[in-house]
Amino acid sequence: MKRIIPVLLALLLISGCGIQPTGTSYRQISTEEAAAMMEEESNYIILDVRTEEEYNDKHIANAINIPNEAIGKEEIPELPDKEQLILVYCRSGKRSKQASQKLADLGYTNIVEFGGINDWTGETVTGNSSQTELSADSQTRFSGSALPPSGESQRDLKADNPAKTEGEVSAEDAFDIVLNNAGVPKEDAYNIKNERDSDNGIPIHDIEFETDYGDYDFEVAIADGRIVGADYEVDEEYLDVLGGSGISLEDAQVLVSKKVEGSDPGDVEIWEENEDGHSRFEGEFYFEGMKYEFEIDPAAGRIFDWNADLRD
Repeated sequence: MKRIIPVLLALLLISGCGIQPTGTSYRQISTEEAAAMMEEESNYIILDVRTEEEYNDKHIANAINIPNEAIGKEEIPELPDKEQLILVYCRSGKRSKQASQKLADLGYTNIVEFGGINDWTGETVTGNSSQTELSADSQTRFSGSALPPSGESQRDLKADNPAKTEGEVSAEDAFDIVLNNAGVPKEDAYNIKNERDSDNGIPIHDIEFETDYGDYDFEVAIADGRIVGADYEVDEEYLDVLGGSGISLEDAQVLVSKKVEGSDPGDVEIWEENEDGHSRFEGEFYFEGMKYEFEIDPAAGRIFDWNADLRD
């Protein structure tokens, strides 16, 4: 019995080596390794999982386009061979990882994710000449998510947004207000939803969008452009990529008050928390019927978690 136990332990240790993290069943390589693989291999597909607009603007030569949002739990006619090598990329690596995992969950066995086109130094082309056209059924069957018709950008979809009346803030202006408040460049936003709605009796533009570094949800009053609701969180792994500089608690109070027009840094209650050796600033404050809660990375000087609610 004493001899068996060490053998079993050795087998467990050996079997634990080289296994991918739990929940991951695809390979990850660099863009340089992907370029070399494209030179060495012959039967493979390069899959761009960005939006159609991003793809048309610039994509890797010979890549086909199936947006991440179009990949769900149904079979994909455009990718019939589940053993074929499929090289997956997006803009920076977030969507490609999501898409790769979904493909693996569908039974694809040779998925290789290689990050984003931002790091690609090889040949790129424009237009949709290499794009695999999705059938009408393909555009609507995945996860109940409808893709825009060919030639129409998801960024341009303005569902249920009739023309504004005199004195109202337009959907386009509301979107600009939101981007400015969140500090997000317009070109970073995709999968945009911009609809007219009502909250607590206030007519609003309900605006949602994604970026490679976080998801955003805002409510903007149609009457005056005031932000009456907000909820977003930046993936902490992207804070170093986005860059910034360190700030103090007092600097953080100023940073927060600048996001809320008319407020004063002295209104902002803020404190420091430490978790697993990582420092962060947390806080809250009330201003003109709104409650604000937030978290800030003091090393990057960035708000990475922001919530604003209209109080009754």
